[in-house]
Amino acid sequence: MTARKTTPNVQTSAPSSPPSGEATETSHDSSQAIQRMRSAFADQLSQQGIVRTPAVENALRTVPRHPFVPGASLEQAYATTPVHAATSFITAEPALAALLLEQAQVQPAMRVLDTGATTGYPAALIAHMVGGQGHVTTVNTDADLVRTAIASLAEIGSSTIRVASSQAAIGYADGAPG
Repeated sequence: MTARKTTPNVQTSAPSSPPSGEATETSHDSSQAIQRMRSAFADQLSQQGIVRTPAVENALRTVPRHPFVPGASLEQAYATTPVHAATSFITAEPALAALLLEQAQVQPAMRVLDTGATTGYPAALIAHMVGGQGHVTTVNTDADLVRTAIASLAEIGSSTIRVASSQAAIGYADGAPG
């Protein structure tokens, strides 16, 4: 029997105002800085010849990576190297994730089973690529990684990806095509 977890809908609120006279970076400035890092991240993978298609490039430019690397700085999250996260695992090398997406030739409206959920970043990229008509299920046997993936996907507001604790070798029958 498998335990099925799905990501909840997430609502965010605007940050509270700082005390009078205290300087802070606005969320607009922060989101622009993150977008610049995401673009540089995608540019570097493209320049290395790893990213070859507009669909993969668009996913890398659109889906934030930093929520999927707990405890890492923004600079670490958008480096093109693996990141040792705050938990007991290392995130997948971004170049490998991009290469796998290129090899899979993910298309809109596909149903995709992502095995080895890690922190959920590959599933989020795949979900972006399959769009609203597609479906993504990501599985892992490690309960900590499943919990991390659920939390990370919820942080970015993704409620369309099914995250399950399951043996990848047997697939995931609840998400199989009918």
